[in-house]
Amino acid sequence: MSEEDEIDQELKISETPEVKPDVIAQEAPVENQTNNMEVFHHPDLHHNKKQWKEYIIEFLMIFLAVTLGFFAENLREYISDNHHVRQLASQLIIDLKNDSAILNNNIEREKILIKKADSLYFILQQSSASIDLKKAQELIIACYNINLFQPSSGAMLAVKTELHLKQFANSDIALRISNYETDQALLKTVEQFQEANLKEYLQGFMTSHFSPANAYTSLTYGTIANRDMRNITTNELTQLSVDIMFIKNYNALLADKSEQLKNNASEFIHYLNKEFQ
Repeated sequence: MSEEDEIDQELKISETPEVKPDVIAQEAPVENQTNNMEVFHHPDLHHNKKQWKEYIIEFLMIFLAVTLGFFAENLREYISDNHHVRQLASQLIIDLKNDSAILNNNIEREKILIKKADSLYFILQQSSASIDLKKAQELIIACYNINLFQPSSGAMLAVKTELHLKQFANSDIALRISNYETDQALLKTVEQFQEANLKEYLQGFMTSHFSPANAYTSLTYGTIANRDMRNITTNELTQLSVDIMFIKNYNALLADKSEQLKNNASEFIHYLNKEFQ
C-alpha cells in the first residue's frame, strides 16, 4: 500500500464518530416505545359484515321479547281483574241475600195486613149497634201500616261502575241488574200508591172520627183507650168498608211484587255463583 493510501485510510477512521455504549442502551427503549405507540394508535377497525340470517335472528329475538312482555302484562291484568270481579260478585251476593231476607219478612207482614183488612171489613158489615168500635179502631190502626223495601244497593252500584271489565262485559250481568232494578221500581211504585191510599182513607178517617184519647194512645203506643168515636155515621162506616178493600188489594199487590223481586234475587244469586265464584 502506498503512503498516500495509508494517509487516506487514517483520515477516514478519524472522521468516524465514536458511539458510546450507554448511548446505545438509551436509544433501544425509545425504539421499543415507538413501536408500541404505533401498535396502540393503529387498531384494526375493519369489521366483518353480518349475514342476513343474523339480522333475522336478532329481529325474531326482539319480537319474541316484546310479545312475551305483552302477554305477561295481559296475564297480570287478567288475574288482577278476575280477583276484583270475584270480590264484587261476592259482595253483590251478600247484598242480594240481605234483600231476600227483607223481602221475605215484608211478604209475611203483608199477609198479616191482608187478614187484618178482612177482619175489619167483616166487622164493618155488622149493624151499627152491633159493631165493636174499640176493635174496629184497633184494626184501623193495624191496617194503617206499610212495609217499605230498602234495598242494599252498594255492591250493585260498584258493579255498574266496573262493567267495562272483560269478565263483566262478556256476561249477562248488566241485563240482570237492569231486570232487578226494574222489579224494584215496580215495587216502589206500588208502595207509593199504598202510601197515598193510607193517607187518604185511614188517616182521613182517624182525623175525623177518633177521640183525642184514642188518637194519642194509638199513635203513641199502638193501642186504643176506649170505644169512643166522634161524629160517626152508618154511611161513613160503610164507606170505610169499601176503602179498606182498596188497601187490602194493594197489600196483596205489595206481597206479589215483593215475591217477584225475591225470586229475581234468588236467580241472580245462582247466576253469580255459577259465573264468578
